[in-house]
Amino acid sequence: MESLKKQGYIEYLSDYLRFGTDKEKRELFNEDRKSISDIRERLDKLAADGRTVKRKAI
Repeated sequence: MESLKKQGYIEYLSDYLRFGTDKEKRELFNEDRKSISDIRERLDKLAADGRTVKRKAI
């Protein structure tokens, strides 16, 4: 359920990282450091548990 709620936010971050300038990326990281860190920790925990992140079915 949580992943569905945050899907738009994750897509926003992904677009920012792909298409943003270096300055925009630094600003995003400085403004939203806590959220980005939380995402990283969750992904690291999933990897340590041996599980993979489920992908959207097309």
